Amino acid sequence: MKFVKKYILGLWIVFFFQLISGTATPVQANDPPTPTPTSPSEPTIESLRLLRDRVMTQARLREAATTNIHVYYRQLDRWKKRVKKDERITNPTDPNENGKSRKLVENANGFFLESDVLPAIPTPPSPLVKENAIYVYGKEIRFENQNPIWNQGRFPEGSIHSISVSNGKESAQLYPNGMGPDNLPHALIYKDGTLEELKSIALIPIWLTFRGLNEKFNPYPINEVVFTGQTKNVAGVLCSEGLIQRQPENKIYLYFDLTGKYLVRQIRKEFQKEGTNQPKLSQIMDITYDKDPVLDLVPKSWTWQQFDVKTGTPIGQIAVDVSQISIRPSVEDNLFQLQLKAGSHIHDVRVNRSYLLQKDEIYPSNSDEGIKPLPVEDPKNLEDKEKPIGDPGQIWFEQNRYWIFAIVFSIVCIVVYRIRKG
Repeated sequence: MKFVKKYILGLWIVFFFQLISGTATPVQANDPPTPTPTSPSEPTIESLRLLRDRVMTQARLREAATTNIHVYYRQLDRWKKRVKKDERITNPTDPNENGKSRKLVENANGFFLESDVLPAIPTPPSPLVKENAIYVYGKEIRFENQNPIWNQGRFPEGSIHSISVSNGKESAQLYPNGMGPDNLPHALIYKDGTLEELKSIALIPIWLTFRGLNEKFNPYPINEVVFTGQTKNVAGVLCSEGLIQRQPENKIYLYFDLTGKYLVRQIRKEFQKEGTNQPKLSQIMDITYDKDPVLDLVPKSWTWQQFDVKTGTPIGQIAVDVSQISIRPSVEDNLFQLQLKAGSHIHDVRVNRSYLLQKDEIYPSNSDEGIKPLPVEDPKNLEDKEKPIGDPGQIWFEQNRYWIFAIVFSIVCIVVYRIRKG
């Protein structure tokens, strides 16, 4: 044993003198690993750039092939019932619950009962579920909307039929059956050619497919997408992940299929509160496609769901089913014009005036000047010059409310002063 100790001590002495003389090789505890060549499947900056170019090329080809397109679809909605924050919720079916306040969940869309469930979507065919239509011919657009009206997100009460048209410069919207109980036609004329209702969540797959690079239609333009290099299997299709991030707390993921057409198969929107590590799913949309003789694949149906980011429970759903897509169809005369009848209520947003139309008009006109506002100085175009449309009593109150408040306040001050004076 003593021999072993002396032998080890001798080795250390020899190693010490070699180290001083510079003949020993120093030992490195953390030698860097030998770099390995990049795997062929691992995405590189160049491969992601090429992927983005291919996706945008396909988007341009689809838009060029569909300058003239008609889309017909049906839309079904369901939402949890919205309630007021201070409302006392009663449950007549349970005597123990009657008159008691029940816990609410706050969301960007309002307040919901925590125990409430999402109502079932009515199964088609239903008289409330009518066909909507979108007609696009170059810069001209016509949108016919007949979606059901939901009372507090739960009970359908019929539908308000609206027709919107745009010539790219100006736009107008007509409610041929009115917007209220009077059933009188009502039209709105806007300052520009943008139809905001076309950016509805329900229409995102249509614009992603046919107007992917056009920000006027598509709320998620493809040129904003940054590919992350991640892949995901969506309904049996391998997809590449793209990201749009306009705010630090919100991330929008688009999953493009890698079959050659680079169509979006799924959209996910995640919310991550500042100071937390785990993002919460707030919205998801799954899109299916059908065969088409011109474009090979066109959107067939999709389902959008919204979740409460606090509880993870669904609070809303939109289901869309496309009944027909026609590419390069024939266009009827006056398809992109509104036929306004005498007696229609007109509100011209450009001049902030409301009128009662005295004769039939066509909007927009065929002239290069676009939609001409009705002349304010011509009384024949007005029911009463510069008279707003609405309930007379309510209008009088709105016009004189400041004087009314001032008089009431003065009376209160006088009464209080006399009471204190004794």
